[in-house]
Amino acid sequence: MEEQTILTPEKLQYVLNEYKDLLLAELPGQIERLILFGSYARGDARAESDVDVMVIVNWPQTRLPNGFYPTYYNDPRWRKIIDLATDMMLKYTIVISPKVFSLERFEDGGEPLTREVKKEGVDLWQKNQILSTPGSPERMKD
Repeated sequence: MEEQTILTPEKLQYVLNEYKDLLLAELPGQIERLILFGSYARGDARAESDVDVMVIVNWPQTRLPNGFYPTYYNDPRWRKIIDLATDMMLKYTIVISPKVFSLERFEDGGEPLTREVKKEGVDLWQKNQILSTPGSPERMKD
């Protein structure tokens, strides 16, 4: 496998658009929102950086009595999201790290990861919403 390099903004957008299209085709009506976060969203990515993507789905994910949420590890839909990210890695030598959250869990915002994504995330796609600049990500908060 080739050595991973820092992605140009154009290449990043191209790869993320392809990943989005695959997710929407393979899981029709189930994806609510896609958000880029982490080093690529902040603009401080390095050659070894992965591409962090929050995949927000409309599947139920009820909080457990201990305050945690159950994982989707045994759900074939979750496996599909991971498999598509793996396909992208093999095709482009890019590591996409999807984090799958239900809409309710994301909106709850009580976890450090959701707070980080809400603070620095860049919207890639949202169901029933047109971004103000088609084809380019929108920063969630300045």
